[in-house]
Amino acid sequence: MIRFTFAAAFFIFVIVLLQIPSVYPASRFMEQIRIEHALCSQFWSEHHANAILERMMDFDDAATLGSPASSTNNGVKANGVDSVASNQGALVSMRFIRNPYFRSINAMFTLVAYRASSLLEWQPILLSVCVLLLIDGFATRVIKSKEFRQHNPQSYALFSCMTIVGICGTWIAFMLPYTLSPMFAPTLQIASTLFANRAISNYQYRG
Repeated sequence: MIRFTFAAAFFIFVIVLLQIPSVYPASRFMEQIRIEHALCSQFWSEHHANAILERMMDFDDAATLGSPASSTNNGVKANGVDSVASNQGALVSMRFIRNPYFRSINAMFTLVAYRASSLLEWQPILLSVCVLLLIDGFATRVIKSKEFRQHNPQSYALFSCMTIVGICGTWIAFMLPYTLSPMFAPTLQIASTLFANRAISNYQYRG
């Protein structure tokens, strides 16, 4: 059941990843960033909203530096066959970049980077809560074994599947060009950690 859920979630993730850029133009994703930046400015403050935007730009710059297009002109002079091959490679890269589908993919990744940056802004608060929930799950698992209480395999499978769905659903939602509340991602993170807590506590302890 867990393997099936993981495979299904991954399959849906890949389908959404490939399908969404063909449905929406790059401008739609960029407009969504502007909308959510305004929401973050209202929810957080101008300082936090700008920090989220700067973090997104750092992610985008890192991805750009690692792209093939950025490495075609690296300052090394080539002659003969190497020069022709380099020019052809640069031409192919530029065609890909100018293609509307690949421009939409780049814009979608920028939107995902912005939403991931927004989620990272919550981590000083959420990370400690999530760690405590996971520790509680492990502690409950040990206590159950000491008290000779039965662990529930069905509950373990159910909550494990819900954890997978919660994590995968978060990243699928990050790719969709629809307005998400600033509370959406942290709420799903807490929910997924709670599901993981229940899954861990119902996993059979051997010790």
